[in-house]
Amino acid sequence: MDFIQGKIVVTPNLVDRTKIKTAAQSAVDVAMNGKYIDQLISVKAVGQNGTVLWRVTGLLGAKLVKVYVNAETGALSGIE
Repeated sequence: MDFIQGKIVVTPNLVDRTKIKTAAQSAVDVAMNGKYIDQLISVKAVGQNGTVLWRVTGLLGAKLVKVYVNAETGALSGIE
């Protein structure tokens, strides 16, 4: 089990772990260094259209934000 900033990193069994090439910490770094979040809530690997993404959930001020980072490339994939 992995932890980042005291939060559990979740990688469900249904996710193809062979597609994960970047660490969850790298996804958190993308989210925080890009100023998309300023407080981490959770990190979870999710599958989307055959791609594995890290879903980094956090707060930007009081607003809940989900940042998606491609787990293979480490590139920002989307923000909700």
